[in-house]
Amino acid sequence: RFDNSPAKRDQIGDSLDRSSKVVLVGSPLLPYIRGFTSKTDHCTVVGNGYNAYPDLTASTQIPRQRQFRVVAVSNYEESKGFEILIDALASLELELRAKFEAVLVGGGAGFDSVGQRVSDRGLADCVHYTGPLLHRDAIAEMLAGDIFCLPSWREAFGIMYAEAMSLGKLARPEAVGPVL
Repeated sequence: RFDNSPAKRDQIGDSLDRSSKVVLVGSPLLPYIRGFTSKTDHCTVVGNGYNAYPDLTASTQIPRQRQFRVVAVSNYEESKGFEILIDALASLELELRAKFEAVLVGGGAGFDSVGQRVSDRGLADCVHYTGPLLHRDAIAEMLAGDIFCLPSWREAFGIMYAEAMSLGKLARPEAVGPVL
């Protein structure tokens, strides 16, 4: 970590105190900034932007096998919540679970543990992996889904959420209609 010593923390605090404006990518960063300085009236939250692809078509890389597709896109970190998504799918009643599939897009060593969890929960037939993809291809996978779900708990401003919303992939009940 870059703030792992008192001297570094003092340098960061001094820089923040002397700055006339500090731009944060999400409001959850304000409490973090307060760990270095009490001066936060000069902090402004400006969300990250993202690339849109007006000519994008939905991916067909993984043929749809079930009525509803949940897509998660991220490089693996424990805080991204892939395990939470897998556990949520596993908790569905069998009749409902049979209607869902998930596509996990991304890479990283932690995907091994996600794969093991999928196997342990008996979901190997409905969870698919693409591995790491180019940005455009990852967005095409998202477009091919019905629901975007990344239960991350440490995002200041998750760009993938904004990209999912721009594609109409809002996680709301009416997005998939009645399921039973």
